[in-house]
Formats: sequence, C-alpha cells, structure tokens
Amino acid sequence: MSWNRRIKVAVILASLILASLLLVPLVPTVFLFYSMTSGMHTGQRYMDSLTDVEIQRWIDRTKDYLAHVDPNEYPIDARPVPSDLETLDIRRIDLWPDRVVYVWVGGLDHTALIVRKTDRGYMVVAQYNDYHSRVIWPKSTNE
Repeated sequence: MSWNRRIKVAVILASLILASLLLVPLVPTVFLFYSMTSGMHTGQRYMDSLTDVEIQRWIDRTKDYLAHVDPNEYPIDARPVPSDLETLDIRRIDLWPDRVVYVWVGGLDHTALIVRKTDRGYMVVAQYNDYHSRVIWPKSTNE
C-alpha cells in the first residue's frame, strides 16, 4: 500500500471517529428537545380545548389535593400521577399550599395547568411556556 493511500485511509478513519464522537451526544439532545416540544404542544392543545364543565372538574380535583397538603413536604412531584392524567401525558403533579400544578413539561421550559385557590375562589391558568400564560378561569368579560 502506498503512502498516499495510507494517509487517505488514516484521514477517513480519523474523520469517522471524530464524526461519531460529535454525533453521540447529539442524538439524546435531539430526542430531549423533540419530546419536550411534543409535550408542550399536547398540553397547549388540551388546555385550549377545556370547557367550563372540565375546568370545574379540575377545580374539584384540586380541592381534594389541597385538603391533604402538608406544608412541610417537598412540593415538586408531590403526588403520583393517576392513570386518567397519564393518558393526557401529564408527567408530574406539584402540590403547594395554595395551588396544584399539573405539569406536561418541566425543567428547561414549563407547560402546565395551574389551579390556584384565591380569596375569591379558584383561578385556573394555562401556562404554555415560561413566557406565555393565560387565565382560563374565571372567564374574563372579553371572552
């Protein structure tokens, strides 16, 4: 084998090794962002489709959770996700003394349905991401 051929083979092998070293961390990163984006869209579609009757069911569920809240427990992932919420792709339930957060995506960005107990009743907020949310209950006079 000539030296030119050996150099070409060495360059090709080195390029393949370098490419594989760069691609190995890329695959999980792409999967992470794909699953995060997918979860955000699922949550957004669901929250935008909620009817008044369904919102009342979320408020009732939240009342049950808040009746058993321990202010000393760690609030993140405080309760297991029931099977009916797993079918909606909800990943986690965060339980605070005044609110329950039903989470589709948490971590780098957040998509969640937040049901908060207020002095005037309950407020339901659709949190689409860290920069955009919308109060969906009580209904505003503009809707």
